[in-house]
Amino acid sequence: MSIGANISEAFGRHTRMDSARVLQTSLSEGNETLHHLITALDLGLLTSDEFEALSNQLEVVRHKVANLIDSMRPRRRSKSRHP
Repeated sequence: MSIGANISEAFGRHTRMDSARVLQTSLSEGNETLHHLITALDLGLLTSDEFEALSNQLEVVRHKVANLIDSMRPRRRSKSRHP
């Protein structure tokens, strides 16, 4: 839930840089969620199939958040090679 909450918070920020920072927190929350899934698997609270399905879904979300962060970063101007 904190991943989605951070994404919502990011869109309430006033600058793109601040929004990207909050989205980075969301990405970190995804890492924490993966840790929780691994722990649940190790404790026998999830089957391997359940873990696989949930971790795959999480990876899709993490990938989308990473792409969103990349889209918010300023674009570098390529240097012209014309004399």
